[in-house]
Parts: sequence; structure tokens; C-alpha cells
Amino acid sequence: MKKRQLGKDGPNVPVIGLGTFPFSGSMGNVTDERSFRVIQRALDLGMTFIDTAEGYGRGRSETIIGRAMKNKRDKVFLATKVFGRPLNRQRIENAIHSSLLRLGTDYIDLYQIHWPDPSTPVEESIRVLDDLIRAGKVRHAGVSNFDVPLLKRAVSVRQIASNQMPYSLLDRQIENEVMPFCKENGIAIIPYSPLGKGLLTGKFNQKTSFPTTDARSRMNGFQTQDYESNLDVAKGIQTMAEEKGVRPSQIAIAWTLQREEVASCIPGATQPVQCDENAGAADITFTQKELTFLDDLSEGAPGGTEVRF
Repeated sequence: MKKRQLGKDGPNVPVIGLGTFPFSGSMGNVTDERSFRVIQRALDLGMTFIDTAEGYGRGRSETIIGRAMKNKRDKVFLATKVFGRPLNRQRIENAIHSSLLRLGTDYIDLYQIHWPDPSTPVEESIRVLDDLIRAGKVRHAGVSNFDVPLLKRAVSVRQIASNQMPYSLLDRQIENEVMPFCKENGIAIIPYSPLGKGLLTGKFNQKTSFPTTDARSRMNGFQTQDYESNLDVAKGIQTMAEEKGVRPSQIAIAWTLQREEVASCIPGATQPVQCDENAGAADITFTQKELTFLDDLSEGAPGGTEVRF
């Protein structure tokens, strides 16, 4: 598996990792046993960057990963996130204590603020992450869903390794301001939802329905006209995939890696075979004509496939 540096001071990480939001149960039931097999297959393929969060299934995802990592901790670059309010010292210290217990480890490779907290100065939250690094509980500090004003405040306290953001052929908003700032300041971009919660895999159509227990049943990108427009993008990707002899999901993932600001893309997987498909995206290249086609295809896509807590 190819690797890239995580920010200007971070380690090299696989360009494709494993996102574990599906383990939360919010996108349909995924048994613990199947989750274990997904994690093992990811590790076998060199996708050793595993990303989770305490907010995924109220700790369920972390617990599953902790059990799967037993006796394998040294093989994993582990990232998790603190969620909730207020993101003050007490909240963050309590959160990492709980995460460490669930994950069965004594340190986190990348500890991230999951969502900005307007009720707590971001400088205060970042200082706590800095103290956790000094204490040896965290190796690198990261953020998620931070815009440029918040990033400026964060880096005034300490260097940030990464900013995890929604980025896909359905959602390119970060290209305007966030990506340029991150590039200038040595902050890696970690795209999440690169497959638009499955929309860009080519497996959905107008007749697809989602049960109320599935978060996608409530997302704007899966409703009425927005859904139709997103499906049009998916159809275009499927056409290209057929021409190149690859999977649509591989096109979508490989496209995110065309940006040098991206260190690692973290698509989710609910079956081991999906890990094989995701890993294969690392070897896909595009001609300029193909990139232009994808740019035109994605222009004006409504997106709306990312989860808002």
C-alpha cells in the first residue's frame, strides 16, 4: 500500500485506510463478527490506518476495534475523535479515558476534535490535546469539520496534523478555502464519505429504499431531486468504471487521491471484499481527459450525504 505523510510533521500513513462509521449500526446492522473480518482484511491489505470515534454507535465502533486489535496494536495507526459539548478540559480528559478503555490501548495515534464546539474556545480544546501529547496518551493532534477561521485559531496554539472533512465527487466545497489553507500550513486533508454513503458505488437506484433505522433515510442527498441528481453523478462514474475495467467505488476513491493535500482516504466497508475493492483504488490513474470528465460530472452536485450530529 502506498503511503503519504500526515501533515508536515506526521508519520507516513497508507493512502487508503478504513473508516468505521458503518460499525456503529447507523447504516444497517453489521455484526461484530463481520466487523472483525473487515478489520483483519484491511490490515492484511496494508490499510493500517483505522479511523473511528466515540460518537460512532455510542462507543460501539471503538469497542469492536479494541477487540479486533488485541495483540495487533503495533500494526495499526489508530485515529479516534472526541465528540460532545462542552469540549473543555474535563470533557476531553474523560472522553479519552473512556476511548482508551474501549480500544484497549494506552495511546491514540491521532486524536481529533470531531465537531467544533461554539460554547468552548477552540484554543482551550487544542491546549488539552497538546497536554495529552505531552503526557504520552496521544501522538498527533487533529481536527474534523473545521473551517479556515477555526483552523487559524487552532494552529495559533500548536501544529495540527490533519483536518478530516467530507470530500467526494458529490461534495467539493473544501476546495475553495479549506484545502488552500491546509496546504499552506502543512495540514493534511483526510476525506471522509468519499463514496457518498454508498451512493457512488453504483449499487443504488430510484427504487432503493432505506429503513428508518438507516441514517441515509434522513439525509438530504437521498431525498427527491437531490437523490436523482446524485444518482446522475453515480451513473457517470459507473460508465467510466466500465470503460477502465474497475469498480465505480474505486474511481470515486482514486479521484480524492489526485489532490496532494490528501494524505489518506478512509472509505467504510461492511464486507471484507469491499476492503479489496477500496485498496485497489490506490493503483488507479486518470488521463487529463478523464479528470475533466469527472470535474464536469460533479459540478453542481447537491451532495447531502454526510452525517450531521
